[in-house]
Amino acid sequence: MTDRLNIEVAMSSEMKSAIDQIEALSGQPVESIAADALAHYVAWRVPQLLDLQQAIVEADNGEFASTDEVDEWFSRYGA
Repeated sequence: MTDRLNIEVAMSSEMKSAIDQIEALSGQPVESIAADALAHYVAWRVPQLLDLQQAIVEADNGEFASTDEVDEWFSRYGA
């Protein structure tokens, strides 16, 4: 069984035009495009928020990167 979530989204005319273009080019209905977009967003956003929540807990516990760890990170990424 598939659950349904009925939502109304305000968006710019440019975004609406882009969605209309996707619909025309892909043959997918807007509902399918929206469901796909939400699935991709949720797959990215939930882990990000969980990582952030864990980082806050660690910071609250005083668990910070050492100076050596910070220096190593900056060296690795050329900063």
